[in-house]
Amino acid sequence: NASVEQQLTSTMMFRLAYVGSESYHQSYAIDQNAATNNVRPYARFSQILTDYSGGTASYNALQASFERHMSHGLQVQSSFTWSKAIDIASSSNVSFGSPYLGDPFNLKWNRGNSSMSVPWNSVTNFIYQAPSLRGENRLVREVFGGWELSSILTFQTGNPFSIGSAGANWDNNNSGSLQKGDRADRVVGQPLNVGKGGHKDWVKTGYFNQAAFNNAAMGTFGTSGKNIMFGPREFGTDAAVMKTWTLVEGTRLQFRWEAFNATNH
Repeated sequence: NASVEQQLTSTMMFRLAYVGSESYHQSYAIDQNAATNNVRPYARFSQILTDYSGGTASYNALQASFERHMSHGLQVQSSFTWSKAIDIASSSNVSFGSPYLGDPFNLKWNRGNSSMSVPWNSVTNFIYQAPSLRGENRLVREVFGGWELSSILTFQTGNPFSIGSAGANWDNNNSGSLQKGDRADRVVGQPLNVGKGGHKDWVKTGYFNQAAFNNAAMGTFGTSGKNIMFGPREFGTDAAVMKTWTLVEGTRLQFRWEAFNATNH
């Protein structure tokens, strides 16, 4: 990793960084009894999972952040990350979920965008303290002065996903598991058109071009990549408004309103 920090004013600073990592010998599971031409080597058994440690993963990110310390009633922290995470198996726990490789005969088939990959991620939080209006009369001060507004704004890419093969050939590799299954075949010349338009368009035509995929050919695992598309962008706002009154010395009354997902996105 490498980073550069720059102080802009006495209360503000900016940071820009590159962060990268490469890991080896990560665990993954392989079905030693995977079928070839719909025939398992050991017909009396279903899956025989073996744990290996030959997995690799990589992460590369450009990270930017801005900080403003409390000044004139405003404090701000904002961070933005543009990243890509690639792995072979996003989970290695053979006792939970479906961590075993979809194609046990081809390690490259299983390499692609990690299930934990979030290419764009922005988080901003701020606190604003309104003036106390000390120069005004007591009624104006108590009603309008000293309010505090705070919020956390999150904007990020949706979760990655693959396109599975369905229909009569949904389990060409004979895994016996719908959760595993095969990936669909890509149709040459057909664009993905992921997320074109808005929610109303997705209801009518779909979130992506469905003509870009066909069911995997019999006896194959599918030609489309792992997690090649990302779900709809996510936006969330958590907010709070509060004010504190001093009733008598040592006694305070506080009004607080808080909301998660305040804008209902």
